[in-house]
Amino acid sequence: KLVVHHLNGYNWDKENRTNIDNGITLSENIHLEFHKKYGYGYNTKEQFIDFVNLLYEQNKITDDNYNSLINKLK
Repeated sequence: KLVVHHLNGYNWDKENRTNIDNGITLSENIHLEFHKKYGYGYNTKEQFIDFVNLLYEQNKITDDNYNSLINKLK
């Protein structure tokens, strides 16, 4: 199951709530894992980049997926 994650939190970045560049599609499990680590609300793109790096270090994503995500987040 896929869900959309706001890179900069929906609650505080009101200007970008519907900006497609402020969202990324994730599996529901990965999305929940992010929020377990960083909480809900006031999340940032920088937190998500740290999270992607952590997933990569833990071998939870492939090289191709990692590179694709990092390029999208630039």
